[in-house]
Amino acid sequence: MPTRFDTCLQFTWRPENDGQQLHVTAGDRGGATSWGVTIGTYAAWRRGHGRSTPTVADLAAAPKSELAQLYAELFWNPISGARLPVGVDLVCFDFGVTSGVGRSAQLLQEILGVTVDGRVGPGTLQAALSADRITLIRSLAARHEQYYRSLSDFPRFGRGWLRRNADRLTAALASQPANTNTPTNTNLAAGTPKSGLLGELRDAISHI
Repeated sequence: MPTRFDTCLQFTWRPENDGQQLHVTAGDRGGATSWGVTIGTYAAWRRGHGRSTPTVADLAAAPKSELAQLYAELFWNPISGARLPVGVDLVCFDFGVTSGVGRSAQLLQEILGVTVDGRVGPGTLQAALSADRITLIRSLAARHEQYYRSLSDFPRFGRGWLRRNADRLTAALASQPANTNTPTNTNLAAGTPKSGLLGELRDAISHI
């Protein structure tokens, strides 16, 4: 049975997201990338394991099982993905892949109204588990869109970022069992998003 990490990584590795073998995207400062892992990230991770600095050919030949280990160590574990509520884990993990786990943690903490230190510790987890899950997921999607729009590369990559953000929201909401009784605490710092957020995200993408 797949774990929550497996499920979230499967979303990240959709073909329209980071599910491509070695490639270089024009204007992408990350350089050579395979399955969402840049050569710089791969090199740093390998050195952290006492291994030699890889070449681009090494990255191209890296098995997906190895890259999955990298995702777990650099993105899933730092965001405490295994302890976050279902759906919130997906949104925080995949946003962390695109924008950094520290940023992902900070935006989660801002919404929850807890200390913003970029580390998902006991206080952040308790607040996340006490919050209304649907409201939190929608609030995260709204805050992530704001962040993407603030970036200087938004004119070039914004359409893809907003499409992925909308798809994350859809997948996270779809992961909620129909009979889930979420907590009633909706006092999130970001407020209660409009019920039509998904439609607004789709409209935003269409106007880029």
